[in-house]
Amino acid sequence: MSNSPMFSLYDLLPAIYKIDDEKAGGPLQAFLSVVQEQAGLLKANIGQFYADLFIETCSEWVIPYIGDLVGNRPLHSVERTQRADVARTLYYRRRKGTLPALEELARDVTGWSVRAVAFFESLVWNQNVNHLRDAGKTVDIRGLEPMDLLGSPFEQSAHTVDIRPMGSTSGWYAPRRVGFFAWRLNNYHVEVGAALREPAPNAHGFHFSPFGFRTRLFQRPEDLAEGARAGERHVPQPVRPAAFFADPAQLNDPTVTPSVHRGDGVTFGPAGNLVAMDLSGFAQPAAGEVGIDPLRGLISFAAGEIPAQAAISYRGEKPLQAEQLAGPDDHILRFPLLNLKVSHGGAQAPLARFQYMDLSAWTRPPAGRLGVDLGLGRLTFAAGEEPTTDVQYRFGESNFETAAQAAAPNDFGYLVQFPANMHSLRIARDGAPVPAFQLFCMQLDAWNRPPALRVGVDLLLGRISFPAGEEPSGGVTASYDYGFSADLGGGPYDRLAPAKPGATVSTVAANALREMKNFHLDPVNPNLADAAALELRVGLGDFNAIDDALNHWRSQGRPNCTITIQDNRTYTEDLLLDLTDKTLVLQAANRCRPAIAGEVVTNGGSGSGIVILSGLWIRSAFRAQGNLKLLVVSHCAVAPGLAEAVAIADSNQSIALTVDRTISGGVTAPANSTATLTESILRTYAAAGLANFERCTVLQDASLHETNLISECIFMDTVSVTRGQSGCIRYSYLPSASQTPRRYRCQPDLVTEDLPDPDKPAAEIRVIPVFVSQLYGDAGFAQLAPACPKEISAGGEDAGEMGAFQFLQQGRREANLRLRLDEYLPFGLGPELFT
Repeated sequence: MSNSPMFSLYDLLPAIYKIDDEKAGGPLQAFLSVVQEQAGLLKANIGQFYADLFIETCSEWVIPYIGDLVGNRPLHSVERTQRADVARTLYYRRRKGTLPALEELARDVTGWSVRAVAFFESLVWNQNVNHLRDAGKTVDIRGLEPMDLLGSPFEQSAHTVDIRPMGSTSGWYAPRRVGFFAWRLNNYHVEVGAALREPAPNAHGFHFSPFGFRTRLFQRPEDLAEGARAGERHVPQPVRPAAFFADPAQLNDPTVTPSVHRGDGVTFGPAGNLVAMDLSGFAQPAAGEVGIDPLRGLISFAAGEIPAQAAISYRGEKPLQAEQLAGPDDHILRFPLLNLKVSHGGAQAPLARFQYMDLSAWTRPPAGRLGVDLGLGRLTFAAGEEPTTDVQYRFGESNFETAAQAAAPNDFGYLVQFPANMHSLRIARDGAPVPAFQLFCMQLDAWNRPPALRVGVDLLLGRISFPAGEEPSGGVTASYDYGFSADLGGGPYDRLAPAKPGATVSTVAANALREMKNFHLDPVNPNLADAAALELRVGLGDFNAIDDALNHWRSQGRPNCTITIQDNRTYTEDLLLDLTDKTLVLQAANRCRPAIAGEVVTNGGSGSGIVILSGLWIRSAFRAQGNLKLLVVSHCAVAPGLAEAVAIADSNQSIALTVDRTISGGVTAPANSTATLTESILRTYAAAGLANFERCTVLQDASLHETNLISECIFMDTVSVTRGQSGCIRYSYLPSASQTPRRYRCQPDLVTEDLPDPDKPAAEIRVIPVFVSQLYGDAGFAQLAPACPKEISAGGEDAGEMGAFQFLQQGRREANLRLRLDEYLPFGLGPELFT
């Protein structure tokens, strides 16, 4: 197989022919370019013949043929293609019937995290001392961990025989029974997001969610070796409060927790035990203790126990010596948080200059101090003390790197890049990270306060609380993981990834994200670059506020513009998008999740302006005033709790609305509007124009004037369509009292069409969709529950589920697993899938 570039036919011609062809206007060159193109296709096809011999490189259509050679039964096409299944067929068969192989097979086939449990191995068993069997153990009722794991797939307790049929909560522990526990949720990591402060009288409390919604914290799964069984740390599940209470370090990022080492002047000993203290007054700890102030970077030793030297280490790296203060405070040593070193002008900044503070607004420190924010990764210099050379920094013993200077008027500030977050949770208050030994697991439903010098964390509600007198004067940043079903509604995920293998992402919002300045909406010249277009960035050293970028856009005459937000902060500002006839894109950078805590309002426009919102969380309503041609809301979460979240005013004379992969409260649109809504979750919808829905979930009522198509949707309340003569509703659920155009294979129509009238109400109740949760912020929001009727979970056009998560193809994943278990499960064992 040759990868050499194809030669040019025109270049092979003798020069005399090319000279004559140029004089004639190049007809020969144009003809040969057509021949060249076809020759290139032929060459690529011949090259693909060789690639088709191997499962790793073959075309999609070849996969079933290679699978047939090894006796692989084809699976339903889902997100994970058949390629991996065919490639690993022989690998599976060599380990056929073993529990690790079955578990790995289930993971590969479904794409979910799976834990396989052989329930018969946990039955009560009288041991033979000559043939010990690793069976279930007697439960330790005094042990916090064994009792908390009871009834989970990770418990190790012995059980008596349960002869009931195997179900979701019963019949597990019996001979010949194997359970497959699958986690359908994904974890999404937010790095350096702004926590939302609760108003008085609970201003000592903060929410992880920028909306203030309940957010259960998830763990970041650890990598699982090939062939190994999944443990509790390998699955994307909520953090267990009992486990976090016993050891907060298992969730907290270890890169922010210091260890103190005593030294004898030559070497440093092992890390000692620490006691959190407030050392603003240079206090001393009790005998045998070492006090540490992680807010100010100070260590204190007891009287008579001051070592010759002391050092701090992070992440188990080499200890770095701390600076001892002069007497009478020689029991105090100063160290830089995260072992940060800052250098400029050829000299290292002394630790006494460091002042840890909230720099979200690029605040300057007092004279003679260096502002440090290790929550956002920012440095600032006092007025008149700005460096004239590059600012260098490093953490620990890593190499010095150059800090990125912020743009004017904040060019006295610099950005630093943190070490990689090794776990999940990282909290910083007033610019200082909170170490693991200060975290305190507690319930904060009533905004209780933790003990002194501790930081309370509620894993179930997603809340943070500080003790009396220790409330942050500035902001709190938090890195954490939350759970959700899919890449929908905005979040730190790849918005350019296709929903299905081989599919292309080609939406207006995706094109804006991919092409940036070259993005253009000219239907005649779609690749035409706009030389006057602006590409503006917010965060990470450019504009610090979205409104600053908008003001710059206005000062340039409001040309075509793309404003990209590059971080996960919360922007507390009301935005006015006052358009002309140009395109304005306001979007998050890929894999970022910024939040806007304010209203977003459009104004102006003469019927040809375009607004595109992508990847944003907007806490308040979005109001489209003025007169727009096109409004695109893609991969956003817009005021999910409001009855009117996206409101399009009547002044928009003929607006086209596109809502894609979005979670929103109520949506309203005027007459003469045309709306296309796909794979979105809405609270309500009310429009006097035309609206088409595909694979959407509407939790309350929907009313519209006209529709061409509603397909594979779930409407939990009545649907009212004024014009019922045109359009069609297919493969959807909507209450039978709805007034709509003709329906095709909809529920509950299908289950009641052949029933007598007295039996219809019971049938209608039976097929009502069941969700894991209808409360936004819950990990299972709008996700169909395992108890959901099959008429809904498998009632789509392709026998998939109805609603916004249809693209996940969860029914097909489960069917694929059952198909494979028939082949690989040992004879006589009864499997059950728990999701």
